[in-house]
Amino acid sequence: MNPGKLFREAVDNNAILQCIGATTAYHAIMAEKSGAQSLYVSGGGVAAGSLGVPDLGISTLNDVAIDVERISARTELPILVDIDTGWGGSFNISRAIYTLEKAGAGAEVLKNAGVPCETRLLQRGQTELPFANEEFDRILTFYALEHVYPIGPCLDEMKRVLKPGGKLIGAIPTEGGLAWGVGRFLTTRRWLKKNTN
Repeated sequence: MNPGKLFREAVDNNAILQCIGATTAYHAIMAEKSGAQSLYVSGGGVAAGSLGVPDLGISTLNDVAIDVERISARTELPILVDIDTGWGGSFNISRAIYTLEKAGAGAEVLKNAGVPCETRLLQRGQTELPFANEEFDRILTFYALEHVYPIGPCLDEMKRVLKPGGKLIGAIPTEGGLAWGVGRFLTTRRWLKKNTN
């Protein structure tokens, strides 16, 4: 099945679509075997996991496309790919989407590209979202829910602001643990010392 159709089907068939972070084929296989419904490939994950560099805009479209191609070759799960700003202007964004879909991406997340949007910050401890009931068709949350405790009331509040049939789409990181934290600290520190004044 076409990766885009596969991702849309996953969105349509799940009230809450979990996109599990995976930047290697092995992560993807583990996610699939654990019952994941979809995958999320992040720019930071590619930078740290595949290139061993900090997430400072160093990774290229080709770096991300290679990882997506490797992942899509080993799993049937739909893949959502973080394309940050699309590596440039509108032509670059179009090229990025074409390249990543050819590599097996089902959908892309474009952010910080100068597109006007409304952003509202929530305060720590805030228990209600500042939105009316049934206001949104979709809620996107990436690498945030793992910081919320308890998560149940947060998910209930997201459901409250979703329209009937609305979708919650999100990703949680697969990075973590002491070894990952130490590795990222050492990699980032070494790179910054070598490449900055």
